[in-house]
Amino acid sequence: MYGSCCMGSVFLRPLHCAVLLVVAAVGCGGSDSEGSADETGTSTATGAGTGTSGADDGGSETGVADDTGTTGDGPDLSEALFDPEHIVEVDIELPETDWDTLRHQTRGFDVLVGDDCQVEPFASPFSYFPASVTVDGITMDEIGVRKKGFLGSMDDDKPSLKLDFQEYVPDVTAHGVKRMTLNNAKQDAASIRQCLVYQLFGSAGIASSRCNFAHVTVNGADLGIYVNVEPVKKAFLRRNFDSDEGNLFEGTLSDFRDGWLGTFEQKTNKMTPDETELLGLTSALESSDDEVLAALSEHVDIDQFIEFWAMEVLVQHWDGYSGNTNNFFVYRDPADDRFEFIPWGVDGVLGAGGGGGNATAVATGLIASRLYAIESTNTQYRERLQYLLDEVWIEAEIQGEINRMEALITPIATAAFSPDLGPAISAVRNFVDGRRGQIESELAGPPGSPAPLRDTFCFLPNANVEAQFSTTWNTLDQNPLMTGSATITADAAGQPITTVQDGALSGIEPDDGEAQIGVYGQLGTGEIVAAIINMPVEDLGPGTFDVGFAATGGAVLVIQPGGGYEVLGFALGELTLDEASTTDGAAISGSFSIQSIEF
Repeated sequence: MYGSCCMGSVFLRPLHCAVLLVVAAVGCGGSDSEGSADETGTSTATGAGTGTSGADDGGSETGVADDTGTTGDGPDLSEALFDPEHIVEVDIELPETDWDTLRHQTRGFDVLVGDDCQVEPFASPFSYFPASVTVDGITMDEIGVRKKGFLGSMDDDKPSLKLDFQEYVPDVTAHGVKRMTLNNAKQDAASIRQCLVYQLFGSAGIASSRCNFAHVTVNGADLGIYVNVEPVKKAFLRRNFDSDEGNLFEGTLSDFRDGWLGTFEQKTNKMTPDETELLGLTSALESSDDEVLAALSEHVDIDQFIEFWAMEVLVQHWDGYSGNTNNFFVYRDPADDRFEFIPWGVDGVLGAGGGGGNATAVATGLIASRLYAIESTNTQYRERLQYLLDEVWIEAEIQGEINRMEALITPIATAAFSPDLGPAISAVRNFVDGRRGQIESELAGPPGSPAPLRDTFCFLPNANVEAQFSTTWNTLDQNPLMTGSATITADAAGQPITTVQDGALSGIEPDDGEAQIGVYGQLGTGEIVAAIINMPVEDLGPGTFDVGFAATGGAVLVIQPGGGYEVLGFALGELTLDEASTTDGAAISGSFSIQSIEF
């Protein structure tokens, strides 16, 4: 009952699966706040920034610099930055202490804990640090650098980055842009999915970001391939719409229904925040089946949305609006005062990290759900999927782009950060070749039933566990109630839990190779409450660690006398190790205070 199998694979395999399910539920990709989309500043640069204001040797350009490169009526200097054939070389230098602080800043899973987690946009936990940045050979000093990401892209060794060339010094640009967004592609081992999919959206006539690749070093350390993605800001709007004066909103775990509007973040016209348009669309979606289409048409370009929806499904953007109410922008186009949808966060696509089930019956977002239930728009959606297969999903052309991108990025790939590049790109090729058959097979039959709308993204604590423990290293194969010692204070649903015998184990978990600390308390009923915490072996040592959706994670379980178990939830809180070493028999002691978060 208490052998190594119980302590290892039986517990941690379900634990890891549970954590992965949580990631899928709340979205792995995503973005963090990109700042105001209508910030401006004067610029005179004609190429990469010089780090100084004023005219360069080529003469002065008048006008106001936009966030992505246009200056007045002059040329769009950012075209060179997003040239698909160009690898942008980015070298960053900053004090090592600042870099260590920057890369370890993180967003905890606690942002989704509590029944009010969706009342407002998710605040950014990241701060800028001044750095010397060289872009394509041009060096600029006092450039703002910060980490970015929501949950799934968090990484301490190769963080996604935001560069703000005017965070500290005005008038500085690189290739005419004020900012750069460098994504680490953590959820895309192939590194090519984002650029490929934004290109496909563009081919379908959907406004989408320009995208290419960057080679990034920090303090001389080679971080390998990054994806250089155009942020959705005012210059983007001008290139894709007749006007940039409308309201732009970013949706992160957001939808057009009561209780889901709070996480929309207004990105333009921020001095005059206005959710009237969102409320109007929400009200329209509350109309009866007979009236909803007419009401919705006043607020949303229905044809554009169906095109967007079909493209999300075709590329398997499971973490987008239609599949997960996440990773999207909506822009209220002043030309007709209706919303159009813009894709975002497309790293978990083309078979990466999601999908399954009925490929075409993807309608988690409320707009998709209502339109799927109407015969005429369901038919229009399915016909559009077939059209996109015929006109956009041209396998030979897509495979040609995959080959081009692979040849471009392979020379800058590093073994440390792209160990599976070749096989991962092969997986993308296989997905491309197989997608037509999967979609057409479903289109040949009747529409499937979409998943029901999600109630909430918020998670609630269902238990609290505090413990002081002492054990020795390499004891995972021993009886936890007869090994080590622990003092446990716990409650579930506000009711105290009293243990009658306690113990603790530690060692290397055999399946994942991580360091594991487990504290166990037997109840009078014979059940055992277990709090299990895992962390990288190299991190094990005295200190205090955040427990959650990060390097150090865990779960709270209840083990039945017969050997079965129930996972109550993942662990969120703090672990303190007073003594810790991986030497056989070494003392492992400390304390923790965690909540069990129901998933």
